[in-house]
Amino acid sequence: MRALYWMMLATPLALGCDEDKTEEERIEGSEAGDCSDEADNDLDGLFDCDDDGCSGSPACDEADTDTDTDTDTDTDTDSYTHTYT
Repeated sequence: MRALYWMMLATPLALGCDEDKTEEERIEGSEAGDCSDEADNDLDGLFDCDDDGCSGSPACDEADTDTDTDTDTDTDTDSYTHTYT
């Protein structure tokens, strides 16, 4: 009975200690949402669009945020003129 107890205890421990197992390296952008979740999924210090794995992702497309029609970088509307009365 004692041998059966030790065998039942040792089996899960022996199977759980497989040193030959290697974890797959996680790559940013390999799963849906990786490039927009504000997390460093592959733990390389780069987040979302800053990571090479997200290059070409639709979430990382550069959008023009300057909404006015002039050439400076502020967001005013230079075409508007105020008339003082």
